[in-house]
Amino acid sequence: MTKGWLRLGVAVAVVALSGCGASGAGECADISSVSGFVINLSIGIDNRAEDQFGQFRNDTLRAHDLVLAVAEGGFDAPPDTMESAAVLAADLGSFIDGMDGVLWDVTQAALDASTYSAWEAASSREALARANMVEAAVIDRCGLPEVVTPEGDGPAVLPFPSVPSPTATDPPTAPIDEDSEALAMGRVLAEIYLLELEADQLLCLGRQMQNFENMVRPDYDDERFLTQFRRAFSNCDIDFVPPEE
Repeated sequence: MTKGWLRLGVAVAVVALSGCGASGAGECADISSVSGFVINLSIGIDNRAEDQFGQFRNDTLRAHDLVLAVAEGGFDAPPDTMESAAVLAADLGSFIDGMDGVLWDVTQAALDASTYSAWEAASSREALARANMVEAAVIDRCGLPEVVTPEGDGPAVLPFPSVPSPTATDPPTAPIDEDSEALAMGRVLAEIYLLELEADQLLCLGRQMQNFENMVRPDYDDERFLTQFRRAFSNCDIDFVPPEE
């Protein structure tokens, strides 16, 4: 994964947190972030603890089911989104087949050529672009997906902000809580890198991201982004250095 790919992934996560549609029922129950899953997947097959294979498998199956539902006409997705979802569902399906073949042993999966090839397809830049289309359809129908599943009691969290649907014309009825948005952004990054952080670290990290210079500007090079991205963790006293690739 190149630095530019990382920058694109983090920028997508920031954008995804900035909009939310109206909540729904039925198909909207227990949804998750497809873009967030693809970004998480891109860190590597074996770059995760072996004892987390159960959660990894559940997250993968959950993302596949949601993408497949969009491909089959769920969430009122437009035709081009359904087509992209079908391709992504096939890629995720191949990855799941490969992982099933090695019993979700992440070490063996990284050494298996067909499984590794399936991982590359499911975590590529093109896969993220398709995931973004799926995410847009889900958000438009259901609102902001879940980005983190807390374990146990977990740290105290702030409520999510009240923001309008992408198609809404009325302004929010309540002011946006910037700390809530910052905390949500911190949680996304903690999930991507499998970090266990305290609430104050999550909030600090999210605030650092809010203060970033424009990451999607054409003249904003990858080295500049990586330096700023790493500094965000350092400024929050988080003992972790985001990898270059």
